[in-house]
Amino acid sequence: MWYSRMEEERARMNGLTEGTNAWKEANDRFEEYKRHWMDAVDDINSQIEDSLDDLIDKYTNAVDKIFLVFENNITNGKGLDNIAEEW
Repeated sequence: MWYSRMEEERARMNGLTEGTNAWKEANDRFEEYKRHWMDAVDDINSQIEDSLDDLIDKYTNAVDKIFLVFENNITNGKGLDNIAEEW
């Protein structure tokens, strides 16, 4: 009688241990997936930031070129600095 109860308790304890190990393994896998997910999100964010920086640079260069062409057109290529000195 006592032996059978001990065996039942041992089986229940083994079940708890196995359940605990399963939870630990599942948690470890979750943490690994989470780390991979966060790495992927960081990579995407970096690529978006790089693309936006490139776009801002292209926009700035286009605006600078527009003003340079405008300045050359209104000063016959002499530039505003030269015109200011002449006046």
